[in-house]
Amino acid sequence: MSGKGICMALAAALALFAFARILEPPGISAVSWSDERLAEMAQERPELLPQALKRNPASPFRWCELGAALLDNGYIEDARICFERALVLGPNLVSNLSLVSRFYDRIGERAQSLKCSARILHLAPSYAQGILESYTSSSYRLTDTLNYGLPPDPAVGRAYFRILLRGNEPETIRQAWTWLSERNIPDRELTGLYIDYLVKNQDYGQARELRLAGLGEKHGNYLSTEFVYNGGFEDEPSGSIFDWRISRAQGAEAARDSDTAHSGKYSLRIEFSGDTNIAYRHVAQDTLLGMGAYRFRAFVRTEDISTDKGIALRIYDADSPGRLNYRTGQLLGTNSWTELNAELVVGEDTERVRIEVVRDQSGRFDNLIKGRVWIDDITLTYAEGR
Repeated sequence: MSGKGICMALAAALALFAFARILEPPGISAVSWSDERLAEMAQERPELLPQALKRNPASPFRWCELGAALLDNGYIEDARICFERALVLGPNLVSNLSLVSRFYDRIGERAQSLKCSARILHLAPSYAQGILESYTSSSYRLTDTLNYGLPPDPAVGRAYFRILLRGNEPETIRQAWTWLSERNIPDRELTGLYIDYLVKNQDYGQARELRLAGLGEKHGNYLSTEFVYNGGFEDEPSGSIFDWRISRAQGAEAARDSDTAHSGKYSLRIEFSGDTNIAYRHVAQDTLLGMGAYRFRAFVRTEDISTDKGIALRIYDADSPGRLNYRTGQLLGTNSWTELNAELVVGEDTERVRIEVVRDQSGRFDNLIKGRVWIDDITLTYAEGR
């Protein structure tokens, strides 16, 4: 009887003598992935595999056991029948899907292997990190991974893209982003991460297009005649590189304030506790500028700002501060809303500019800063006469 004929007979009648004939070739070894005790015994007495299957023919794992033994000994098509049977019996068992996926991978049928992995990702999201990271270290083609290895859940696609960003392979990342975008999978957070990646790699043109596309109609004149986004803090900062990034600082707390504003409903309030001589650089936004002359301004209000080093704003080349570096004047003590401004000229080598709220460390004995500051209506526009 042929190997395939024998395997079909096994599936139909589960005859023990038929299993014995399959295992007749000398030197055959059996491997178990689902039952360590059975695996140990089968190495010495391979006839235990068919016996185990006869006792429990409805177990997908027993079919995987036999399929693995057949595959290890060159019976590829016979093994395929066993694994296909296992898939029918246990379509929603994660461990079974893992065994079937491994079988298809071993025989080079990557699409089928990835489909099983995608099923696991759908059934058990807790496995996502390990499976998605394995995709990046395997020989799978990116197109196969995207088309077969991801379930419909958009969260899994986003998680995979985050892993790709860590690998920093520009062409792979670009292709994956295109695939995800065509299926409307990226959300605001993922878009921000990709923009940050593009900026890190100085792909400012694509970063600009993606930023404007993400804003939709909300972008208004942003990056055409106005180069600060959300300068009045009317929207909650997203943390994206082209929006306000507010990081924690010991001795200072920054938050939007709905009680005090120069215009609109909100401003940004920074409160200094008086415990530290902080060099404050913890509120910032990047923007993209072309060559030319610009006018920067911001409205600032202060209350009891102590020491000789107060609050100012700095505008500088984010890639090379030596090319462009401007500061406004600083405010100390208590002041009603005051305009701080600067005129700047941007050269052809500057593309990305950073706007930053700053307070320098004091060299005096009484150097611990205390007090509150409000900032509102920050703008960066072309100078008059352009």
